[in-house]
Amino acid sequence: MNIAYLATRIAEVLRKDDLIFLANDDQQAEAISCALEAVVARSRVYFVPSSDTLPGDVAPPSPANAGRRVAALHALRVAQSEKKRERIALILSGEAAARRYPAPPAFDRAPPTLRIGDAIDVVAFAPMIADLGYVADDRVDEPGEVAVRGEVIDIFPADAKRPARIDIVDGKITEIRCFDPATQRTLDSLDFLEVGRAAEPPMSDPVAILMHLKPGQIALADKADQRRLRFVQLAGDVAARGTGKVDAIEDADWQAALKDWQAIAFDDAVDAVPRFAEVKAPLAKLVRFTKPLLADHA
Repeated sequence: MNIAYLATRIAEVLRKDDLIFLANDDQQAEAISCALEAVVARSRVYFVPSSDTLPGDVAPPSPANAGRRVAALHALRVAQSEKKRERIALILSGEAAARRYPAPPAFDRAPPTLRIGDAIDVVAFAPMIADLGYVADDRVDEPGEVAVRGEVIDIFPADAKRPARIDIVDGKITEIRCFDPATQRTLDSLDFLEVGRAAEPPMSDPVAILMHLKPGQIALADKADQRRLRFVQLAGDVAARGTGKVDAIEDADWQAALKDWQAIAFDDAVDAVPRFAEVKAPLAKLVRFTKPLLADHA
């Protein structure tokens, strides 16, 4: 499906309602999210990546993966708490829709924020950050890692693009700098640093992703539901050979959660845009292509 077309159609829906869009995979979902952010405010677009683990895996999701998901669901929760809010688009893959999620209140807690001038207890910081899923390491170069060395803390927030170095003098933060993990060179100074979770909240009563947004409209890419069902089947097969616990939202539960949503389709025919760079006279070709289109909208 054409990414630009889908982004514009989603933007049209957002004029009057919230929308969940299930893409074929994470790559398509993220591409649609980026395209949509060029049309509407970024604060209205929420991309939730699927877990980078499979049913039956013993290891948890990577900190970077979990961090992005937790940050998105926390931001989605905050956005819906506003009295006068704009319409929201939640975009994820069919596989991500098959996953189980902690209930929405589990994402209410705001991430810790460190600011210049704040008092900080280095001894207490280590167990606090470990509770958020961070792992101690000598060299911080991956999301979810932290190193405490005297009055210097290096930390790579799980939902950030770069790590940060925190300088402490007499129990107070004096400087926060983001740095290049490869060269260790400072890139920029920061006034504050949000430390997002590197692990997902406990999941005592898992729910479908549909429960994280008030019912509105839902649209699916052509293979999204097939891939959701395929993941549920995979989880069922793993459960049958192991614990017996299906690590997915079973289809009956999905359908029950879906009943309050209005399904819509983005299946209009879309004319392909010519590849102007591949012809001998690209500018002339562009003019001939756009002139009648502009006339229709004059």
